[in-house]
Amino acid sequence: MIDWDAYFGAMRTMRLHPFYEELAKHLPEHGHALELGCGAGQGAEFFADRGWTVAAYDIDPRAIEATCERLAGRPGVDVVTADITMIDFPHTDAITAGFVLFLLDGDGFARVWTKIGEALRPGGLLLAQFLGPNDDWAARGCLSHPSAEIDQLLKGYDVLHREEVERDGKTAWGESKHWHVHHVIARKPS
Repeated sequence: MIDWDAYFGAMRTMRLHPFYEELAKHLPEHGHALELGCGAGQGAEFFADRGWTVAAYDIDPRAIEATCERLAGRPGVDVVTADITMIDFPHTDAITAGFVLFLLDGDGFARVWTKIGEALRPGGLLLAQFLGPNDDWAARGCLSHPSAEIDQLLKGYDVLHREEVERDGKTAWGESKHWHVHHVIARKPS
């Protein structure tokens, strides 16, 4: 389904997803962030550039290599090879789970979702993407959530931004794909 070699090759030169610009509007000046599924490290770099400390997690050695190359010598950045379903998250001010949650199975998602809620400090921010049921990858076995399920997941959070995008487009490596994605930024109440 996902050509991981092509993905990591393309991600090394791709710009940060514009959704992070929306997150920037809500970030305090300093803090600590967790980047779940760090890919090629653009998200970790986003936080490091703002003076935040960041722990970037990914299970794939290609992601770790790309992130380490991107952030070589940067202070306050910890790049960790880990299965996010199996580790405990430290308390933190922000968590990003960009284009990673739908790669988990149902049990793994439930564990990670619980850990996100426990790790976020009061007032902490969450950036996440969820696949909708009309996404091509949902038919290929990726985890999808209808809008009503996302509403339930976000109960107890202050939703700062939510956008549902459904369109034909391409993957990072140029494959045609129908996208159905929910972009969410939410704050854990103080």
